[in-house]
Amino acid sequence: MTSISQKSSLRRPARKNACGFAAPLLASRKDRRACPELRRRAFTFTEVMFAVVILGIGFIMVAAILPVAIQQSKSGNDQSAGTNLSAAAIRNLAATQVNQYCLFPPTIAAAAVPGKVYFFGDANNPFLVTPLSPPAAAPAQFTTIANVGNFYTTNLNAFRSAQLLATIGSLVNPDDPRYGWIGFYQRGWVNVGGTFVVSPLANITILTIHSSIRPTYNTNSSSSTCDLPYNFIPTGCRVWLTERVDQPDLITFTDGSNNQMNHTHAVTGAFVIISDDQVAAPNTGKLNGRIYRLGNQRTDLGVGTWELQSGYDMTYTNPNGIIGDGDDVNENIPVRAVDPNPANRIPPTSGTYAIGYIVGRQLEFGTVAEGAVEPVTGKTNTASGPAQDVSVFQTIIPVQQ
Repeated sequence: MTSISQKSSLRRPARKNACGFAAPLLASRKDRRACPELRRRAFTFTEVMFAVVILGIGFIMVAAILPVAIQQSKSGNDQSAGTNLSAAAIRNLAATQVNQYCLFPPTIAAAAVPGKVYFFGDANNPFLVTPLSPPAAAPAQFTTIANVGNFYTTNLNAFRSAQLLATIGSLVNPDDPRYGWIGFYQRGWVNVGGTFVVSPLANITILTIHSSIRPTYNTNSSSSTCDLPYNFIPTGCRVWLTERVDQPDLITFTDGSNNQMNHTHAVTGAFVIISDDQVAAPNTGKLNGRIYRLGNQRTDLGVGTWELQSGYDMTYTNPNGIIGDGDDVNENIPVRAVDPNPANRIPPTSGTYAIGYIVGRQLEFGTVAEGAVEPVTGKTNTASGPAQDVSVFQTIIPVQQ
């Protein structure tokens, strides 16, 4: 048996450091000064610098991602709001059936060709009449499209506008006045037993917009910055179209006299809706109702020339794979084949143009036409800012004769 004194003598000796001092868990200050081994190590300057650099890179990455995330969130909110607003407008139209002839008259004379496209309340629709009966001819008080300079922005028919607003409700979302909408329609004729009768259906296009220069759309008619009615009246335009196959298609604005021009409402994201393609028979009206969206501006290819965004560009079919031969189908205006040489697929400088609408920049004042002087401020009304456009929605509704 081992005695207590023997057990004590068998204990392991206390550990000592290189300096000969005992190494307790907490060494004294005197021991730490005498022995560098007991001193606590700190970060070196190099280590600190590496940490700062890595932290800085992380902050830069977060800062770069944040604006993109905010933009994506805004875009998603806009799309959701636009879809809901479009659906509500269509529901209003479908619920009331829009049965008065004067609200949605045919948009072309009796013929087996597609109708033209007009926005709701457009007094320049040559088939628009105040009486609730079909017109025998285009009323004399309404000029035809070809003879109007700044067409689609003048001579609003107050009676018809009031009827439409009573039917479809406000053009500004009452629950969220940041958003509004502009409506377009197209109505043709059908052949019944050898006789053309007005189609019982109308093609409806709802374009949702977002106030781009003010927090919300102003509907106070007594305010100088009221957005009604002119920010809800699309502006007319004349365009040439150029199919480029494996490159972004092009749209070029023209003044109608074979001159390219910069349109005051043209900006990335703006929508262009073709009203009358002016294509000769047998393809008359084939592009009526087509919707294009502006992408990047191409000043290197001419004045007023823009690329078209993917998904809102031109349709091109080429069954045999040979570019420029007889089986190709394109949307070029003026009508022409696609040139086999990519270098020659450039905007035209003359020829027939398509007539359409553009919805893009927002006017500073909605109470007077563009270019007019707003009486309260004395300022000339101009369009500015990014595009108002959010989304586009198309459907068909029944319309009584």
